[in-house]
Amino acid sequence: MNILLKRKLSRILLFAFILIACITFVACGEGGSNNEQSDTYKITVQQNTDVTVTLDKNSAKSGEVVIFTIILNSVDAYIESVTVYNRELSSSNNSYSFIMKNEDATIVVNTSKYQEILSDNFIEFNSISPNQIIVQDSYPGDGWGAYLTYDFTEEFVENTSDTVRVLESTNQDVIPNEALEHSYITLDGSYKSGGNIYIDSSMIKVGTTYIILEIKNTYNSSAGSSRVIKKIEVVNEEDFEYSDLYYTVSLTLDVRSVKTDSPYFSIELSDRDSARYYGFDYSKLTYTIDGIEKVAEVTGSTCRFKFALEDLTTNELTITFSYFIGHKYSISFLGFQDDGYNIGPEYEWTTYAIQNKINNQAEYTSTGGLRFNYNGASLELTISK
Repeated sequence: MNILLKRKLSRILLFAFILIACITFVACGEGGSNNEQSDTYKITVQQNTDVTVTLDKNSAKSGEVVIFTIILNSVDAYIESVTVYNRELSSSNNSYSFIMKNEDATIVVNTSKYQEILSDNFIEFNSISPNQIIVQDSYPGDGWGAYLTYDFTEEFVENTSDTVRVLESTNQDVIPNEALEHSYITLDGSYKSGGNIYIDSSMIKVGTTYIILEIKNTYNSSAGSSRVIKKIEVVNEEDFEYSDLYYTVSLTLDVRSVKTDSPYFSIELSDRDSARYYGFDYSKLTYTIDGIEKVAEVTGSTCRFKFALEDLTTNELTITFSYFIGHKYSISFLGFQDDGYNIGPEYEWTTYAIQNKINNQAEYTSTGGLRFNYNGASLELTISK
């Protein structure tokens, strides 16, 4: 009996040993699998609607190189920093990389938004600087078209060549830095009243960018530096927002002397600052003479209206036209001897410079128009709202 019990006990112990060995083998096998899986770690991107991050892989083993790119979703946004494992990364052609550690990785992209700064310290952008510029395939002459204008709010003298510390565009695809050129406006001697930022309109493309200008006042060291930022939208001509930029004015002209000396005449209107809106279609503006809307012959930024003596029913002619605030205009009133518009011997050409004031050769009418009564005249004036 004892022998049978001993045999049964031996069998039970043997079975238990085999069972334990099997369990241990399986457990060891599973353990090996877990260790193998734990060498691969996840890569996640912290949510940021300003950017799109593209990874070359979603997980990686320790020591493996991870490469990713970042694309901005907003023209107003810019990247402040990119971090992984609390370490800031630098980019190469908009590409970033890091080495995977023995833990999951989270990519954090910190962004900010550009804001217009039209006035800072001693610099103020002039209100006539455009918000839109029309894209051009080419530009006549030296190529410099649209420009931005700013004023100094205190005395400024350019003592050194490094006063302009920064002049750049935030979107090189729209306006590259090489399309920008700066020049000062001289007030008196070496004193500067402000400056212009010229934009080569043959080098720009449709889109939005910010122009950043930083100037150091070396004449007055206590003034420090000024940094201004202007948002510019480059558009095709058909997308240009005309109505937001111009206003209407009426000029009243006494034409009695012209009627006496010349059977034919024309009126010419020229925008002397047309380069600021190079590509602007001046035929889109409204022109009304004696209450009748006229279509002007447009050459560049010059509009011409031709009349015969028989077309005049009054001694006063009222011209209503659209204009840009702050631009200088030339108005010419020309008398001719025949319908070929040849200038006759009685014709006189007189030039007057009228900068926000009227000289003794012309006067404002009670309705705010401009009156003059001589054979020919070319008037320079700055119009303000």
